[in-house]
Amino acid sequence: MSETKKDLLHRQLLNNLQQLTAPIQISLTAMTQLLEKAIAQIKQLPETEQDMIARFILNALENNLVEKGVSIIDDSDTWTEEDQLEITSFSLQLV
Repeated sequence: MSETKKDLLHRQLLNNLQQLTAPIQISLTAMTQLLEKAIAQIKQLPETEQDMIARFILNALENNLVEKGVSIIDDSDTWTEEDQLEITSFSLQLV
């Protein structure tokens, strides 16, 4: 059975994502080129499929952070000077 354009795009996208996540050293230029290819392929897909891919990527990133014990949420009870400046700036925009 011949591959449809959609199947081919999915296969190419998966290949690009696998290359990006492979545990090898890759140059910044090569990574940028792979990301640009992946983005171009994703833009050709319907929005529902783009959303599925976005969820897949976010879940993979979240799982990777959990495995490494990294939290992206600061649950400390202290406010840094930067936090205070940001909240003040935001509050002043609402006035």
